[in-house]
Amino acid sequence: MPTTRHWARLTGTTCSSTSSGPGAVQWQSRARLHPRETFRNNPLYCRFELFIGGNLAVYMKYTVTGGTVTHVYGAELQGFPDLGACQILMRGIVLDAHKRRLNLIPRCAMAHAFLVDHPQYQHRTGHH
Repeated sequence: MPTTRHWARLTGTTCSSTSSGPGAVQWQSRARLHPRETFRNNPLYCRFELFIGGNLAVYMKYTVTGGTVTHVYGAELQGFPDLGACQILMRGIVLDAHKRRLNLIPRCAMAHAFLVDHPQYQHRTGHH
């Protein structure tokens, strides 16, 4: 069973939510190295998942109540640091919420950091 690194224990460098500056360029260039990224909603485990090269890289546990999806826990598997997997996952989550017309409630550090660093997605939280 693969070992996971929990977001609460990360320093912020592994899944940086920086949208500009050197970190963003580094994320973009590394993301191109893994063209086989697959985002999916796995309702059986109540989590969003991002696979890179066929392997689970990062996931976000959630609950859905009415028209709201609450992000409760995010984890990144070892072997995928500094690839921008958290940002790719969160963009997929926001797009999924938009398509399903759901509001987002970020209850974990990964989701909260992403939404703070990307104000263009604040309309999905209902806290404009």
